Amino acid sequence: MRNISNPDEQRLYDLLAEMGISYRIKHHPAVFTTEEALRFNTDFPGMKMKNLFVKDRSNEVYYLVVLKEDRRLNFNELKRLTGGKKACFTSPEELDQYLGLIPGSVTPFGLIHENAADVVLVLDYAIVSAADDKIINFHPCVNTATLALSIGDFKRVLARFGNRIVEEQFEGQLDK
Repeated sequence: MRNISNPDEQRLYDLLAEMGISYRIKHHPAVFTTEEALRFNTDFPGMKMKNLFVKDRSNEVYYLVVLKEDRRLNFNELKRLTGGKKACFTSPEELDQYLGLIPGSVTPFGLIHENAADVVLVLDYAIVSAADDKIINFHPCVNTATLALSIGDFKRVLARFGNRIVEEQFEGQLDK
């Protein structure tokens, strides 16, 4: 059995078991970018995602932005999401404080963290509009593994977290 060092990773596995959610997991060396993760998961099925933790500097609202790996978030979109205020990426310390994560391990599963209740989740419409049985991939609170589960089950987990969710259409390639 693998040693689990992040308590939120264990809490996530426990929650998935409690909810009866099946998933696949692939362990790999630590990755810090979407491009690195893609190299280790070429044979792992499912929609690959990009996750960004940002904040509105003026009123300290935090946003966890989840978009397909082929999409991009520019600062104009970021400002629009935060109401036209000064938006920026968070520091590693804020990432740890609010989601219990380190750079390279950003995931919507970080919302399981005890300080994540006020984080706003921004989901790419490509996720929201996909069929519930389609597979999606995320880190399980660590950047040394990738977890695959159905979008329907992913939505069930998000509902359990209870964070505010905003749906957005991001720039990039369109689904074929």
